[in-house]
Amino acid sequence: MSAHLNHLIALVIITVSVFIVGFSLALPFIGCLRRYSVPLSIGDVCVLASVNGIAAITFVGLALGYAGFFSIFRVSLASLTVAAAFLIRYRSEVRRLLPMDLSRAEVVAFALGLLVVVYAVLMRSHEIAGMRDQGVYTATGIQLARTGSFFWRDPLIAKCGFEPVAHLFEDIGDILQGRPRYLRFAGYYLDPPEKGRVIPQFLHGYEVWIGLAYAAGGPQATQCVNGLFSALSVFAFFLVIRRLWDPHVALGASFLLATSLPQLWFARFPSNEPLLQLLIWGVILAYVLSWELRTTSSPAGISRFQMVPFLLPLAAAATVKFAFWPLLGIFAFEVGIASRLPRVFLQTRQVLFGLVGISFFAFLHALVFARFYLYGSWNFTVRKLGISYEMFPIVFVSAIAAAYCLGAVLAEYREILARWWSRIHRHAIWFFVAGIVTVYCYQDYMFAKHPPLDVWSEQTNLYEFAQYYGPLGFCFAIAGFALWLRQGAKHPATRLLLLLALAASMFLVKRNLDAIHPWGSRRWLPVLVPVMALASAIAVHSLSRLLFLRWGRVVQCALLLIISIAQMKQAPTLLTVSNYRGAIPQVDQWTRFLRADDFVLFAPTAVVAQYGPYLAARFDIQGYVQKNAPEFWQKTRLIATDSALSPSRSIYVTDEDLSLSGAGFARLLGTKELNYLVVVEEVHRLPVKPIHVQQTIRFYELDWATMPNDWWTGWKPRLVPSPRPLPVVLPMDTKAEPYLAQGFYDPTFQSDGRAYRWTNGNARIALGQLLQFPLPKRPIRLTLVAHSGRNNESVDVHWYLDFEKPDRQRKVGLTTATPDWTESTVEIPAELLKPDSTLELQSLRPPVPPAFPAGRLGIRILELRID
Repeated sequence: MSAHLNHLIALVIITVSVFIVGFSLALPFIGCLRRYSVPLSIGDVCVLASVNGIAAITFVGLALGYAGFFSIFRVSLASLTVAAAFLIRYRSEVRRLLPMDLSRAEVVAFALGLLVVVYAVLMRSHEIAGMRDQGVYTATGIQLARTGSFFWRDPLIAKCGFEPVAHLFEDIGDILQGRPRYLRFAGYYLDPPEKGRVIPQFLHGYEVWIGLAYAAGGPQATQCVNGLFSALSVFAFFLVIRRLWDPHVALGASFLLATSLPQLWFARFPSNEPLLQLLIWGVILAYVLSWELRTTSSPAGISRFQMVPFLLPLAAAATVKFAFWPLLGIFAFEVGIASRLPRVFLQTRQVLFGLVGISFFAFLHALVFARFYLYGSWNFTVRKLGISYEMFPIVFVSAIAAAYCLGAVLAEYREILARWWSRIHRHAIWFFVAGIVTVYCYQDYMFAKHPPLDVWSEQTNLYEFAQYYGPLGFCFAIAGFALWLRQGAKHPATRLLLLLALAASMFLVKRNLDAIHPWGSRRWLPVLVPVMALASAIAVHSLSRLLFLRWGRVVQCALLLIISIAQMKQAPTLLTVSNYRGAIPQVDQWTRFLRADDFVLFAPTAVVAQYGPYLAARFDIQGYVQKNAPEFWQKTRLIATDSALSPSRSIYVTDEDLSLSGAGFARLLGTKELNYLVVVEEVHRLPVKPIHVQQTIRFYELDWATMPNDWWTGWKPRLVPSPRPLPVVLPMDTKAEPYLAQGFYDPTFQSDGRAYRWTNGNARIALGQLLQFPLPKRPIRLTLVAHSGRNNESVDVHWYLDFEKPDRQRKVGLTTATPDWTESTVEIPAELLKPDSTLELQSLRPPVPPAFPAGRLGIRILELRID
């Protein structure tokens, strides 16, 4: 049986499983709707089945992956078993399904979704670079499909123990208070280091679908998953808007959504936001359909199994993405309101227990299977509000219950609130429009005034968001929001859309992560991007009906087309460049020189090391990043010559020409070319043009027996400047370069001519090279002039002497970098300092308000004085 036939069978199996299990889980709800004559279309049933099937299989895949038994057939078998139980229990409801219609508008909306799928497949990216989140998603999914588990044990640690090989792992120290301490690759933790258990850092629901795609179609298929999620999201969005407004507005909004830059970019980009978008709009569709039960003949409440299409996708969304947790409170608030309205269709106790249960389960899942990621999320968010890590789960679960109760309380005063709103809503509309315009103009001024890379000096979130639409699209959207508010809630469920948009707008006020584009737009994708499309469609529809009664339909189509073209022209690069296209087959060719039983060392450069996770996940080639310092090469020699390891070959992979082919200890096996286009991520602006990566990768086989001890130093001598007598002043200008071992960015010059440097949280200075020995027999005083880089926040700085040398490592101080330039001093006994001593300054990396992402910048350093 050919590989293509196997892939086709696997694809059919998983597709059928998704639909059958989703249909069976939604059947009680669908049957209830049909029983009370709620009009349903084929599109409604298909979307409900797809969303619930995707949510259910996400949980099945997670359970099997955590247990180590994941495979496409086991996932399908377990899912179909659940489906069979529901179909047997509710078989009588199947007879109620027919007849159902399929309108022309649904066909058009389905065609829009199909075009998104075709575009995503044809223009698929090859995002397997393991130093980035998208590469971690892909590698984890492939690892899951090949091994059946999310976790594995590092083979080198299993053979040698951790201490002898610790230099091959990244020690991130106190940045997260030791949670975790070591990285296997970027995005992969050692838990604990002594046992060598490797775990990926994220919540893992999305990786289930990467794994299923790999099992069904190979590595190229992993890049097509989001095309399906995005297309289904467009269709679900259409079905929701059609019921809340009318088919013309729904088609216009769906067209603008399907052609928006973020929607198309993430349709072919491995990130979990399209999955989250689909789950959210699937829940909204189920909620909108639930309102149809509020008739004189409807029941007092739907049963717990009939609420599955509402609660199951909510649970999946909360399990897959931390960013959804605040939105879960919005859903709780809304159903709290609905539970107190006349002719109740939701059973209060069941919904409340369901929402609280979802929040508790989501936190428990993160605590057990992604606790490092959970700790980091807490550290950079609610910790700033004074909420301790231990109190975080109590506050989160209680907040969901409180949101539900608040909605129920406000519903009791709905008539008073409605009268109050009727008096002020016209004024509120003008305040809304004036506020948006004012903020936009101010941020436009700030953007023009400050240098583009001065990322810590201004706030341009709204302005950046508007760039994806351009002046025309943004103006229509703002006008549409104003009309929406003026018209009021034609359907009670439109209140939910407004609440979700309001909650999601926090990513416009404080993005919290990722100021670069287009990566930063993923925070806006689930809610804000669809709502912007809806607002624009409302404005276009209203304008065409008001001014062009006779040719209204033609004018509406023309305006929609113009807005669509205008927003796509904002950044054609995002649409026309197949990001990293070619990287997958090019890296696959590395296996001509690498085998699973090789001891593979990667040069410490991003272009080489970034593909380590992919090679490990797909080919079981376990590579390690080899640091350049001679002492690290000596440690690696001891490992490679240890009889306990005894690798068949030692291979060094580098992007540099070592010119060692005649040296005897390094034999060039061959070269491979990396040749692809990459969209350049920009700060505060959309990318204009891609870069062309053209790199030659070289593979050397090493002979440790004949390798000189100082071969690396001899090939690439380090610049060792002349030591200086005390006192020594080291300013952070270009002259400091020889002494900065790692963790410093380029200097930023101030108006007075002095320069400071940002650190990345782990700043290492070659302290011993600065000093002239012997030193005086007294404590040596080090004074650091530093700035936290945050407007109103101080940052702790941990001082280490010889951090990278376990036998000499010592913590020598803890100081605080304040929001002003401040001098901090520590003293070190002179006898502890050696010519090869280093000073390491470790600091937390909270976000730099208002725009720079967390996890990138540590503190600013102006100078270091030693006396």
